[in-house]
Amino acid sequence: QAVAEFTGAQIENVIMYQLNMEQAEFKTEMDLAKRIQDHLLPQTLPRVEGISLWASSESASQVGGDFYDFITRRNQPFTFTVGDISGKGIPAALLMAMTRTVIRTKTNVKPFPSPQLILSRTNEELYNDFTELSMFATVFIGQYDPNSRQLLYANAGHSPVIYCPAGGRARLLQADGTPVGVMPISLSEDHVLDFSPGDVLVVATDGFSEARNTAGKEFGYDELTALVQTLVNLPAYELSVRLHQ
Repeated sequence: QAVAEFTGAQIENVIMYQLNMEQAEFKTEMDLAKRIQDHLLPQTLPRVEGISLWASSESASQVGGDFYDFITRRNQPFTFTVGDISGKGIPAALLMAMTRTVIRTKTNVKPFPSPQLILSRTNEELYNDFTELSMFATVFIGQYDPNSRQLLYANAGHSPVIYCPAGGRARLLQADGTPVGVMPISLSEDHVLDFSPGDVLVVATDGFSEARNTAGKEFGYDELTALVQTLVNLPAYELSVRLHQ
């Protein structure tokens, strides 16, 4: 009995050691994955004439599917994108990297494509992959031209996108197309916003509207839109900080 108890304790110690080693290795791999994913996001904010710009991302877990990107080319409108991959964790992170790369590739072609065309080509490229994995991506692509002060955008199922003209009421800009990967063709079309001094555009992911308070109540689109309405006079950075609170 004494030998059996001793042997059992030793076996248990070995098993616990192996489990701890596996957990440590998994944590190391996840930390590396997070560093890689964070590196894929823009490390600096571009300077765009006439607008105050800020962007940031905080994942609910170590890695996830939310992303944003800036694409700047000389003598071309400033292009930005915000996206959200369905699901969570490593699968969403892998598709996030793939989607970001494809959007960049489809943007950096000649002649310079509009958001609608970028989304259409991205959907064609990724439809089979998303379908096989039963996943999809909501994507908002905007192009701002400082000369005309116009924002050209297309929205593939992404929300919330909130626009508040100076002196006006904040409102949601509804998506007119399905997310990337849902249908073989993209239904998103180009839309134009005339941007005047004081206008505000907030492109977020569902982490804001689905946030819950201590009582478990979901924040919701109406509450988020109303909050943006109260913050429209703040610079972009301060507005972002208040939204994160």
